[in-house]
Amino acid sequence: MQQTIYRHHKGNYYRIIDHCRIQLNDEWVDAYIYVDADKFSSVYAIKYVRPISEFHAKFSPVLDEQELHTIQDSESLLDKIRQGQLSDIFGKFKLF
Repeated sequence: MQQTIYRHHKGNYYRIIDHCRIQLNDEWVDAYIYVDADKFSSVYAIKYVRPISEFHAKFSPVLDEQELHTIQDSESLLDKIRQGQLSDIFGKFKLF
């Protein structure tokens, strides 16, 4: 499943990883939990949370294929190894 990547109005890229509820002014509202789009990991060092209405006011989905490809290519070698994507790095050659 391809997750949508969003661009913040200041230019950084993020993707939503989960939904939650947060309390604002003594009222519970739906919110998104999101992380940096260029860091793929099963455990994220930094997670952000923002009400859904505020998120969509400040973020826009990235729809340009070239821009998406650039963002996905910025994944580091270490992150690829952590994700077990050695075949993407070394192709079909056996390491052992």
